[in-house]
Amino acid sequence: MLDALLRGDLARKASRPVIRLPAPEELRGFRAWLVSSGKSERTVAERIKYLEKIAEELGLAPSADAVLEFLAGRSPHERDHFRKALRLWLKYSGQREALELLSGGWAKTEAGGTGVSLEEALEAIRIAWGVDPRYALYLALLLITGLRPVELRSVKRSGQILPLVFAIEKPSTTTKRHSYAFLTPTALGLRDKLLGRYEKLVFWRREVEYEALKAIRERLPGFRPYALRALNAELLLRGGVPEAIIDYIQGRAPETVLRKHYLHKQMTRQEMLLDILGQHNKALRDVDEWLRGEILSRV
Repeated sequence: MLDALLRGDLARKASRPVIRLPAPEELRGFRAWLVSSGKSERTVAERIKYLEKIAEELGLAPSADAVLEFLAGRSPHERDHFRKALRLWLKYSGQREALELLSGGWAKTEAGGTGVSLEEALEAIRIAWGVDPRYALYLALLLITGLRPVELRSVKRSGQILPLVFAIEKPSTTTKRHSYAFLTPTALGLRDKLLGRYEKLVFWRREVEYEALKAIRERLPGFRPYALRALNAELLLRGGVPEAIIDYIQGRAPETVLRKHYLHKQMTRQEMLLDILGQHNKALRDVDEWLRGEILSRV
């Protein structure tokens, strides 16, 4: 199954779809959709403005590569606005393939470095294992959880509140919306075999990080652990996880947004978390199986 996932990853690189941007007459329906989804008038105006700007620059049918190149040349503030506008438009217009591709490509701008494919991420974990298994575990958990590095380092083993779900006790000011870390069975099993009763979920020596990244970058120039966050979002999206749930998993949405998503189901918080965990684990099943076969078997 992982082979199929990797083939899909390579196919996306080889086949870059055209992005259909809105013609002026389509903006009225898009505007109404934004309003009906609860966006404020100010937010609606901003999203429309940035869509019009990118259409003016690139035309109504640019390639995905042209869009990514355009974003790379913008300031971080502008990139964020363009990204939000494009994501909403692609969702509204049903351009799922383009949305999946751009979600991965946004690693180049959101992470402030080079984007990473699934094949490259797995190779980085393999290389790190040869330097220090504990640093390989750290990279694997970044890929599985989608957390920012500072968030993952703050998770405690004693913070487990549900099977494979951990509370983040003291998130930093930059991650104040995030409350939980979602793991897979193999990822947690690997962690416990390597670190046992150690309090934090991850641990490695700082000098090892330098050695591991040096070895990885000899094969994968420009690799940055932060880029695994965007890859996590891409894999979840490919696996059918709704965007609102991905935003919650990665700490971009408060619980009020999550409850709105589950409002019609009248679920408790525990039921919501278990449902999210199920979707998360299903989308990352192939990665979890790779960890079990390629990494956990070595311990």
